Amino acid sequence: MLAGARPTFQQYFPKFQILLVIWSPLLWTGNAANILILFPYFVRSHLAFHTAIARSLQAAGHHITVVHPFSQDAVHQNFTFIDATRPDKPEESNFVPVNEVLQITNSVKMIIMLTKDTEIDCHQTIRIKEIQQILQSKEKQFDVIIADLVGSMFECFLPIAEILQIPFIGTVGARSWRNNEQIMGNPYNPAIVPMEMSSMPPKMNFIQRSKNAWICIFDILLHSLFVYPKVEAFYEKHFPDLSFRRRIKPALLLVNDHPVFVPRPVAPNVVYIGGIHLTPAKPLPKNLQEFMDDADHGVILFTLGSLVKMFPKNSKEVHIFKTVFAQIPQRVIWKSEEEIEDLPSNVLVSKWLPQRDILAHKNLITFISHCGLSGIYEAVFEGKPLIMLPTCFDQMSNAAVLANLGVGLVLDAREITANGVLDALNSVINDSTYRKRMQTISNIIKNAPMTPQESVVYWTEYIIRHKGAEHLRTSEADMAIHQDLLFYLLIFLFAILLFFSLLVNRILKKVYLH
Repeated sequence: MLAGARPTFQQYFPKFQILLVIWSPLLWTGNAANILILFPYFVRSHLAFHTAIARSLQAAGHHITVVHPFSQDAVHQNFTFIDATRPDKPEESNFVPVNEVLQITNSVKMIIMLTKDTEIDCHQTIRIKEIQQILQSKEKQFDVIIADLVGSMFECFLPIAEILQIPFIGTVGARSWRNNEQIMGNPYNPAIVPMEMSSMPPKMNFIQRSKNAWICIFDILLHSLFVYPKVEAFYEKHFPDLSFRRRIKPALLLVNDHPVFVPRPVAPNVVYIGGIHLTPAKPLPKNLQEFMDDADHGVILFTLGSLVKMFPKNSKEVHIFKTVFAQIPQRVIWKSEEEIEDLPSNVLVSKWLPQRDILAHKNLITFISHCGLSGIYEAVFEGKPLIMLPTCFDQMSNAAVLANLGVGLVLDAREITANGVLDALNSVINDSTYRKRMQTISNIIKNAPMTPQESVVYWTEYIIRHKGAEHLRTSEADMAIHQDLLFYLLIFLFAILLFFSLLVNRILKKVYLH
């Protein structure tokens, strides 16, 4: 993952895709498929995940048509690009200052913000000339559609599959989203599955389970009262002949997750492909290579990712980090969009960093991360422990899960102190337990019968071969919420209990009167 610079699609086409071409004939016995991939959201951190899916399918010999808002200059074989850039949303507007992000203190604000933004994306994407031509064409152009289901209004792209009469495969660049999994019929028990925007650990106590359950209930109500009416209005505007209430279901869900993080039951049409974006590390630029090679006490990488800007250069947080870094013998590579003055001699600051390649260096000992999933998988793959500084969205949940696994420590981004940062660094650097646990997790993820790239190719071709593979869908996918939660059964049992209570009461009255 590249942090800082605007990524392009072709940056994620490594040379090793030729290996996929070698093994792909073993998995696919039919003709090459035409695949439409929709990723219209300007979310840099999810780009690597979705382009890795496209890359794997393209390398397997399929023709890929990709809709996304990122620049595309190179022309690749079996590849068509459709520009989904939003004129009202320039690139710089997608790079959010951390102080603004930290003001989003609860999941309600997050869901409302995501809904408003994805609502615009939905309307603008469906109006794209090439998309309209695809919808109006009477010829079958595609065999399957793969669409990103991030955000609250993810269901807006389901009608495309219904009109084209092709299967729909959803992708989720996060670990878990309740509303995504609900439509798949995937069991989502709030007693064992932390809500995606909470900070609950996988193993919750009574109070945490209660809180998580209330968050889940509130999330259901918020979607029912606020989100779904917007999706229904989208259907009425662009697809008046289709009913949102009778929408089709995705045939498959590809999730950026791994069972090692939160073990739980999953439906057969939910497939984990966490870490699919990982590519072999490349040589570092000369200045970084020398800086890391000469670090006798190791190197610390510090970045808040590609969506959130670092703390302002004159902020108290930056002053705290400079003070702490000056007290430690390790070298620090710090990603910051602004020039930072009066840096300690052991600190190197850059606006852009090859994060994946830095984490692979033998002298990298600790990663101070915002807990975005791309960086997490890169750190886990290389067995590097974490100091976690989550700021928003699913980062809180990611940090709680990793802390539960014992691979790092969590700091509160809203209350950073010099002592807190220094204590966390000393603990993670000097206590080998964190590194050993991370290396154990790394070995678990690497020990799989099929790579994430192979899984994407296999399951996409499986869905095409079996025309949507409805046999993988559980009955829960077709249930209303009151059926899924057994409301009628509870009412029935309550009625029986009330009946017998009244009966016993009447009998006792007769006995008493006699």
